[in-house]
Amino acid sequence: MADKSLSAEEIERNHRFAAPLRAWMKRSKHNQKYIAEQLNVSEPTVSKWLSGKQTMSVPTFMAIAGLLGARPEEALGGPEYRERAARYQKLSEIVARLSDEQLKALENIADQLAPARTDEI
Repeated sequence: MADKSLSAEEIERNHRFAAPLRAWMKRSKHNQKYIAEQLNVSEPTVSKWLSGKQTMSVPTFMAIAGLLGARPEEALGGPEYRERAARYQKLSEIVARLSDEQLKALENIADQLAPARTDEI
């Protein structure tokens, strides 16, 4: 997927979203190179995800969390995120079954339902 230009607000939101993953990287002593190798992507791609300069998909977030040994709610920030993590996992499974056309339709609906916000993940 080609990079799209993100606003400063989107980059900040993505950066905050990835913060727990960065903390888990420190705990697990894994680095961007390890994640890149395991996901078969480039190190710069991982760097962009973790810095917020590129949006990370839910399945990618979940995969990185798993590589780091974090349960989904831990990767999202803590036990209080358990319900949210379960919803992310369910969405991840649904998204994986969608055709490209269905995925684009879902993105359009999601953009209408949830315009860019900076106050939460």
